[in-house]
Amino acid sequence: MKRWLHDVKLHLLWLYSTVIGKVSFIVLFSLVLIVVASTILFSHLEHINIFESLYWAVITITTVGYGDIVPHNVLSRLLAMSVALSGYAGLTAALSLIANSLITRSMKEREGDVRVKGTRILVVGSSSICLQIAQILKSEIGPHGRIVWLTTHEPYVNKWVTEALDSDIVVVRGNLTSVESYVKAGIETTHDVVVCGRDDKESVAVALMLRTLEENLTYLPRVIALTHSDRSEKMLQELGVDVTVPSKTLGNLLLDALKDPTATLFLTALSEAHPRLIEIDLIRLMSKFDFAKVGNKLYYLGTKGLYQASEIIEAISSKRKKYVYVVAKVIDLDQIQPIMVSDFVAVGDKVLAVEFNEAEFD
Repeated sequence: MKRWLHDVKLHLLWLYSTVIGKVSFIVLFSLVLIVVASTILFSHLEHINIFESLYWAVITITTVGYGDIVPHNVLSRLLAMSVALSGYAGLTAALSLIANSLITRSMKEREGDVRVKGTRILVVGSSSICLQIAQILKSEIGPHGRIVWLTTHEPYVNKWVTEALDSDIVVVRGNLTSVESYVKAGIETTHDVVVCGRDDKESVAVALMLRTLEENLTYLPRVIALTHSDRSEKMLQELGVDVTVPSKTLGNLLLDALKDPTATLFLTALSEAHPRLIEIDLIRLMSKFDFAKVGNKLYYLGTKGLYQASEIIEAISSKRKKYVYVVAKVIDLDQIQPIMVSDFVAVGDKVLAVEFNEAEFD
């Protein structure tokens, strides 16, 4: 019973903070007073029970008017006219104020004036790239989660913010090195953070801030950061950033990293100072035998024509004496499809793999 009362109290407090607290108390109080007074008076005048009288009052105020309960004397009819006029006016005013309150709150949330809830991906930075990333994420992932852009109050960002708002992207503006800004942007529910600073200094500052916030978060988001130089790349990796991506290799790879863990591994390899990515062509010779071609070397696979990525990994790794991890399938010149080790590829396909030294893999 106590728990139920506590839950009711919390719900009432939520209702007050979200709706009643924003609506004129006088209007709501007047509406309630009209309903209570008319219920008591009509019950007395028509000699009916309170429930039936309350039913009549609500039906009259909302102008539904079923006609199953009607006044039978002059005083009751005068009361009915008074309730219909005053009640309808009060109800209209209350509904208008509530609608205005909810719309205002939604607009403030959209423009970053109130705390955002339910953030799925948080984009942090004050560069134009942030806008592009937010727009891509909004169109591709938006239906499955809220995309929020946390940026600064600098004047040069205004144009991009306006464009973001026109794209229905939630924008929060504040100090990128302030805990309050991240709380306001909904960091508690964020799954992925994309750092896209206008320069290396801003990106590193954001990474430091995220490192500070880790102690207060129940769930640690995955952090993907764009870098402008090799120096910042190393610094960001030392600060615990999960994936660092040179801005010149952005393309659609960043979006893929948010969708599939294998793409994250692929991007990690791309962001190394000396990436060891290899292309593997699956070919058939003599109309029967299948091989994985790496450079000018061939690695025998079998005669099935269709292979799991794990089979290719085993066949090549055992011969090259290095661990090769297949991460993606090449669709065309500018598109790749991340794949898992359990996925199948066929003869004629081209795949990308990351090559590790045994010591690195261990």
